[in-house]
Amino acid sequence: MPIRVLRFSLLFVLPAVVYFPAFEAEFIMDDLAYYFEDPVMRWPHGLSAIWLDPLGSSGIWPYLPITRSSFWLEYQLLGPSFAVAHGVNVGLHLLGAFALWGVLSHFHIRGAWWIALIFALHPLHVQSVAWIAERKNVVSAIFYILAFGCYWKFDCKPSWRWYGLALLMFVAALLSKTSTIMLPVLLIVSRIWFRRSWHRQDILALVPFFVVALGIAYVRIWFELERFGGSGADYDLSWIERLLIAGHVPFFYLQKLVVPYPLIFTYPRWNLDIGQFSSYLPLLSWAGIGLLLVYKARFYYSWGRPTLLGLGAFGITLFPVMGFFNNAWHRFAYVADHWGHLASLPIVILGVGAVYRLGNYTQNLFSPQSLKGHASPKESLKGRASSKESLKGHASSKEKASNKSNAEGVLGKYTRMFSVPNMICLGIALALGVLTWKQTHIYQNEETLWQDTVQKNQKAWSAYNHLAMLRMEQGEYSEALEWVNRAIELNPYRPDPWVNRGIWYARQQQPSLALADLNHALRLHPDYIKAYTNRGIVYLTLQQYDAALENFQESLKRDANNVIAYHNRGNVYLQQKQYENAIADYQQAVAVNPQFRESWYSLARLYTVQQQFEKAVLIYDEWLQIRPNDVEAYFNRGNVLIKLQKFEAALHDFNQALQLDATQIGIYHNRGMLHVLLKNMPQACKDFQQTCELGQCQEYQQLLQSGSC
Repeated sequence: MPIRVLRFSLLFVLPAVVYFPAFEAEFIMDDLAYYFEDPVMRWPHGLSAIWLDPLGSSGIWPYLPITRSSFWLEYQLLGPSFAVAHGVNVGLHLLGAFALWGVLSHFHIRGAWWIALIFALHPLHVQSVAWIAERKNVVSAIFYILAFGCYWKFDCKPSWRWYGLALLMFVAALLSKTSTIMLPVLLIVSRIWFRRSWHRQDILALVPFFVVALGIAYVRIWFELERFGGSGADYDLSWIERLLIAGHVPFFYLQKLVVPYPLIFTYPRWNLDIGQFSSYLPLLSWAGIGLLLVYKARFYYSWGRPTLLGLGAFGITLFPVMGFFNNAWHRFAYVADHWGHLASLPIVILGVGAVYRLGNYTQNLFSPQSLKGHASPKESLKGRASSKESLKGHASSKEKASNKSNAEGVLGKYTRMFSVPNMICLGIALALGVLTWKQTHIYQNEETLWQDTVQKNQKAWSAYNHLAMLRMEQGEYSEALEWVNRAIELNPYRPDPWVNRGIWYARQQQPSLALADLNHALRLHPDYIKAYTNRGIVYLTLQQYDAALENFQESLKRDANNVIAYHNRGNVYLQQKQYENAIADYQQAVAVNPQFRESWYSLARLYTVQQQFEKAVLIYDEWLQIRPNDVEAYFNRGNVLIKLQKFEAALHDFNQALQLDATQIGIYHNRGMLHVLLKNMPQACKDFQQTCELGQCQEYQQLLQSGSC
C-alpha cells in the first residue's frame, strides 16, 4: 500500500473511531434552540431568511449565515436527527484536518501529516465537535486553513485567482465564526517566519482583509451587547482586570494543549485581585519569555525564532477571546475548550517541529556510525581494493545496482516510518485519541455533561441551574429546588436561576413567590425574554389577563418567533372569548414551529367548541401528517368524526389508535359506544369487556344485566 494512501486512511479512520460515541449522543445546552427548534430550519425559504433577514429570523443566532445554512441544508435533506447532526460535525472536523494536511504539505512543513492527525485527535476539540451548536468552530476552521493556503499560494506566485480565493475563503470563515478575524495579522507573522521582504503592494493586498475583519467584528460586538446579554455585573471589569485575564488565558490553553486534563465544560471563573502581586505573575512571565525569545531569535537557526513566532501566532489567534471584549460566555468563565480550537494550530505545529528536531538529534547521537567511530586507514584501503574488484564484475552490475537502489529506496520509505520522531508523534497521537474517546462520552446527554461538570467544578452555577431544570422535568422537585438554590447562591447576579426558581414556585402553586423571583430576574436583566414569558404564564393562572397580555407582548417584542408566548397569549384570548385572536395566535405558533403539539390541539379544541367540526378534522389531519403515530390525535379526530356522523371514518381512527396503544380505556369505551350506535352489539360487548379488564366495568355490567351481551 502506498504510504500516502495509508496516511489518508489513518487520518480518516482514527478520528472517526475516537469520535464514534458522539454518533449516539443526544442534545446539550443550546442544541435544540440552534437547530431542532429553530423555526427557520423548516421554512422552504429558510436560506433567504438566514442571509437577508438575520434579525427577523434569529432568536439566539448571531449573523453566521454559513454555519446556519449548513444546519438548514442538513434539516431539509436528511431531516432532524441527533445522529446525523453529530455525524456532520465529525465529518467537518475531519475535512478540516485533511485541509490542514494538504496546505502544510504544499508548503513543505515538516511533519504535516502528524500535525493534522494530532489536531484531529486532540481532546481539547471535543467540545467543538461533540456539541452540535458549536459547529461554527469546525466549519470556520476549514475556510480559515484554506484562506491561509490560498493567500500563500498567491504570495509565492502572484495570481489574482489565488488572491480572490483567499479573500473569499476568509469572508466564508468570518461568516462561519467571527473569531477568525485575526487571520490578516497571522499572515503578517507568517511572512516574518519566511523572512520575505515587504513591498507596497504586499501591504495593499492585506488592506481588504483588515477592512472585512473590522466590519464583521463590529457586527459581532453589537450582537453580543444587544442580543446575547454581553453586559451587566458579570462584564463590569476595569482595564487592569481585563489585562490580568489576558495574561492568564494563554497559559491556560497552553496547559490544556500540553496536558489536556482535566477538561471541563464550564471552568471556574477566575476572581483576580488587582491588589495581589500573584495576579500579575502571568503578565510578567510573558514579558520575560518574550524578551528571551526576541534575544534568541536574532540567530536564524536558533530555537528562539520558531518559538517566538509560534507563540506569537498562538497569542494573536487567541486575542478575540482574551477578555478585552465582552462575550456572553464570560458569565460562566473566561475560558472554554471551544475557544482553543484554532489557537491550537500554531502550538501543534511548533510541538511537532520540536519533536522532529529532538528526535533527529537523538537518532544521530545513538546511530551506529556515531558509536563505532570512523573506519581505520587499513579498513579504508581494503574498502578501496574491494571496490576495484567489484568494477571487474559482470556486465549486468549496473542493472543490479539500479535494482538495489530502487529496493533500498522503497525500503527506506517504510524504514523512515519508524524513525524516532514518528514514534514519538505516534505515542502522542494514541494517548490523545484515548483521552478524546473518554471525553466524547461526557457529551452523551445533558445529565452526563452537567454531572461531570459539577464533579470537576463545584462552583459551576450554570451546571446546577441546568440540573435543576432536568430534575423538574423528571418530577423530582425537592432536588430541583436544592440545585437552583445552589445556582443562585453561586451567582446571584444572573437572571437564569431566578427565572427557573420562579418556574419551580409556579409549578408548586405558589404564584406570589414565583412573581417575586421573576420580577427580580427582570430587575437584573430588563430584556430577559424567558422572564417575561413565564411571568405572563403566572398571571394567566391567576386570571390577571391584562397583566398576562402585557408580558406576552413584551416577550414577542423581543423575539417575534417565541412560540410559548404566542400559544399562551392565545390562551388569554380564549379565556376572554376573543376567539379570532386566539385562533390567530395558535396558527402563528404552529407556523413558527409545526412540531408544537399544544397549539395544534388548542386550535382543534377551539374549532370543536365552536362546532366547526370540519375545521377541527382538518387540523388533526395536518398534525397527523407531522406526527403519524400520535394516539391521542386519532382518538380526538374519531370523536369529532362521530359528531359529523362519519361513523366508518371514526371507527377507522379508533382502530388505528388501539393498534398504536392497546391499553387506553377511553378508546375502547368510545369505540364500544360507536358499535352500539351502529347496532353492532357483539363488537360493542368485546370493547366493554376490554374496558372491564382494564378496570372500568360499569358499562359492561349494565350490558350484561340487560342481556345485550
